[in-house]
Amino acid sequence: MAGRLLLLALCAALTAQTQTPVFRTGVDLVQLDVSVLDKNRQPVRSLTQADFTVFEDGKPQSIEAFAPVDQPDLVRSTTKWMDQVSPDVTTNQIDNHRIFALVLDDALMPADPWAVEATRKSALSFIDRMGPGDLAAVIFTKDNRGAQDLTNDRVKLRRAVESLSRLGNVPTEAQLMHRPNLGIQRSDPGDPKPDPSDPPCWYYVASMQVVERAAGYLATLPQRRKALLYMSGGMSVDIGQQRVMGPLFPPTTNSRRECGVQVVGVMRDAFRSAQRGNVNIYGMDPMGLRADAEARLGGRTGVIIEFLQTVSDNTGGHAIFNTNDFEPGLTQIFRENSFYYLLGYQPTNVKADGTFRRLEVKVNRPGVEVRNRKNYVAPAPPNAKAPPPPGVAAIAEIVPKTDLPLRIAIAPFATTGEAGASAAVVLGLQRPAQAERAVEEIKLHVSAFSPEGDPRGSSDAEIMLNIPPARRGDDVSRYDLLARLSLKPGRYRIRASAESTTLDKIGSVFADVDVPDFAKEPLSLSGVAISVLPGQPVAPPDALAGVIPVVPTTAREFARHERVTVFLRVYQGATTTIAPVTLVTRITDAVDKPVLDRSETVGPDRFSEARAADVRFVLPVQQLTPGDYLLTFEVSGDKRTVKRDVPFKVK
Repeated sequence: MAGRLLLLALCAALTAQTQTPVFRTGVDLVQLDVSVLDKNRQPVRSLTQADFTVFEDGKPQSIEAFAPVDQPDLVRSTTKWMDQVSPDVTTNQIDNHRIFALVLDDALMPADPWAVEATRKSALSFIDRMGPGDLAAVIFTKDNRGAQDLTNDRVKLRRAVESLSRLGNVPTEAQLMHRPNLGIQRSDPGDPKPDPSDPPCWYYVASMQVVERAAGYLATLPQRRKALLYMSGGMSVDIGQQRVMGPLFPPTTNSRRECGVQVVGVMRDAFRSAQRGNVNIYGMDPMGLRADAEARLGGRTGVIIEFLQTVSDNTGGHAIFNTNDFEPGLTQIFRENSFYYLLGYQPTNVKADGTFRRLEVKVNRPGVEVRNRKNYVAPAPPNAKAPPPPGVAAIAEIVPKTDLPLRIAIAPFATTGEAGASAAVVLGLQRPAQAERAVEEIKLHVSAFSPEGDPRGSSDAEIMLNIPPARRGDDVSRYDLLARLSLKPGRYRIRASAESTTLDKIGSVFADVDVPDFAKEPLSLSGVAISVLPGQPVAPPDALAGVIPVVPTTAREFARHERVTVFLRVYQGATTTIAPVTLVTRITDAVDKPVLDRSETVGPDRFSEARAADVRFVLPVQQLTPGDYLLTFEVSGDKRTVKRDVPFKVK
């Protein structure tokens, strides 16, 4: 009943305003997001609840919640750095308007610089069109080390796209014999694998499996708008005859036929995953005009248009092909996903049997196209098997759990006397304000994973924290939890959860961190730790003792009466001689105007035996007018420059 009341209240609120909801799964109301397009594929906006009829397994259902949802246009930042710098603090409180997956088919990308650049530019243009609350992921079908999990941080998404090779990746015979596990499949070892005795088919089938897995992931989020942009220039398959084409395959009918059967089989699995979860797949052929591509590659482009059209048409999307201008197609994707209707109904079949239920939505308007998910899974019967701990389950979700508002900051520092580094993890929590002192009991779980999804370390703690009475005028209380992870140099995905047994709520938050090789790099910087006085409650206070000499916070908005201290370290690796370096500290305001720019020399005498020099900087918040700022530390020496950026705000 709680879920039903939540959705009814949500729809009532949406009727009165245009704010897009952060959807939550209902308990006894099935939620549907429904698109209605006219013959020109424009959203139909004037419908009411009476215009819709919902059928489950052919039986009409009573609609009990209804609201139109209109996505706002992208609001551009007032200054360049706001679009180019990632915040060093990540939050789980995101108004998730839409969710997108960009699948870049680098496994079969033609060795055509024009097509590779078209893929890169189109993906970047897609990211630039995203709204402030949209989430997106970047997934590769071959080398997924540069992939990006779901995020609304456009800087990270662009960085992932830029990791696409500009040389093209149609595999050579030697590469084909290597037969790697491709893309996100690397974290799904239980998936069926293509026949390793047929190396070319391995790439073809595995590439399609990545699409199937991506659609399956998105399908688990039925209460949100989802679209998958599949940018592929190398899948040559005759779907009707179930045969693959192209120079990588021997001309024998059996070889082409056997691989074609595998490819079409996985394609059908992708259709089912997408249709079940209302995931619209939009195929894009980056080869451009076919005549131009034939001229560039000497007639070796293959037949892929039918393949892309089939993938798109069977999942409610449309294909972008045979054009050198991809912008109109990208515009149409956002237009089709900009307006929809949120419906909720209480099913007449209330059995908790875990079965698939067929869904159909009809609209009493002629000549319109109705798009909605075609199935849903009923609640499963009780399982005697013990579920995983809530904290572990929370970090396994595709998107963070938001019941408990969380923020996370991660700063890597070299570990004295040890190989690798220590990542200082600060998890900021928020709870309703209370007039009296309270005791909060928290179960904290933090895990690190490689880009391929392999576990690389974790930290668990049960913490009792005294929360003082809220200050007058505050409607929430905030506090920070500290943890430490030992990590080797490399890129990691950090997932943290906090369960408040006091409030009976749980939240999770995801972030990325790059750990430099402090011992070997000639010049490097630690992460940035910020402390504030007077500070908010923190626990355990000694968790980072021996790592940094300050108690960090996730706060990045400061009052002018607070004392804000910024701490970081400069490192010179063991392969070089300690030399003077130049440190530039800069503060830039919201209109790109520098308000502080100072330079100093950090001499060899400031470096310890561990080849590290401490840097402390008192942020002059008393001298800054309210607004947004960017703090930058830039260190230069021996023709090398490294920097750290920290956006912050003054109240």
